Amino acid sequence: MSSPRRIRFLALAIAVYAAAALIYYYTEEHPFDPFTQTPLPRLLEPIAARAPGEVRILAVGGSTTEGGPEDAKRYPLIVKQLLSAAYPDLRIEVFNAGRDWATTRHSLIGYVTYYQDWHPDIVLMLEGINDMYRSFSPEPFAIGDYDPLYSHFYGASANGAKPPPFEQYLFTKLAGPIVTTYWYEAPFVRKKEVDYPLSIYQSLTPFGSNLNKLVNAVRSTGAQPVLITQPSLYKPEMSAEERKALWFGEAFCATRTGYARYEYPAPSSLKRAMDAFNEMTRTIAIREHVTLVDGDAAVPKSLEMFDDDCHYTADGTKRLATTVVETLKNSGLITAAGSGNR
Repeated sequence: MSSPRRIRFLALAIAVYAAAALIYYYTEEHPFDPFTQTPLPRLLEPIAARAPGEVRILAVGGSTTEGGPEDAKRYPLIVKQLLSAAYPDLRIEVFNAGRDWATTRHSLIGYVTYYQDWHPDIVLMLEGINDMYRSFSPEPFAIGDYDPLYSHFYGASANGAKPPPFEQYLFTKLAGPIVTTYWYEAPFVRKKEVDYPLSIYQSLTPFGSNLNKLVNAVRSTGAQPVLITQPSLYKPEMSAEERKALWFGEAFCATRTGYARYEYPAPSSLKRAMDAFNEMTRTIAIREHVTLVDGDAAVPKSLEMFDDDCHYTADGTKRLATTVVETLKNSGLITAAGSGNR
């Protein structure tokens, strides 16, 4: 290519880049809910009067409650199907209020300010994984140091709090999500697994406090709380294929240690933490006399049941839903709710 042609090509490239950058900066928006970061799933409005024999079940939690795009990966929907078959004389209504990124604090805010208006009879609470990684402050999703109110972690609304420059936007579009917020650093990024002790997971205490408050809030409205421990793939010995399926530690728990240098918790550390969060759930269930579904013990830790760290396959979803339904039937909560609403 001759020098004049090279100059014209370079000038055209600069003009295209400048035009694209201007369009990006003047049109790019990053909407988010100003109170809950991601919008709450909405109830049907106006809320209908309760029908005779109707049992209302509300399911709160994060993406492991919300489920995937397929119905077979939404455990609250499977719970409704199984309960409807088991109690044909009752009208079982299950509302899935799970939402990606949601923690116990999101669930508490959502219930107190909104979902209690539906007047549920039973509230299923599947919490843990999202609270666990709030102990960290990964650059793409958080700003500043750990905050026990989780205010450092913007998650899905991170771009609204810290809009990415045009170069980062382009790099992410072409290369996919990366652990750093500095596009020029990406080619040099080095990451290291670390077997962190449990003391690193500072969010364990606010998790327990929020969950206890949620239990009390649910009871104050006349509903029955049901706690569910968080199933996960974490276990003492993991195959190479199972380790390859994990991504939460690297994505949500990365800590900068130097230029283009990051470390994140090893599977052994994540297991140690997940066990502690589940034990906190069990402790609250015993202390507050709340029905407990031990989902973590019920769902085998294999790739037949999990797609990744904690999201279920269709088989894993069915196993969890079946365990929830059997616990509800044995507790008598469905029968009590149904007889009280006739």
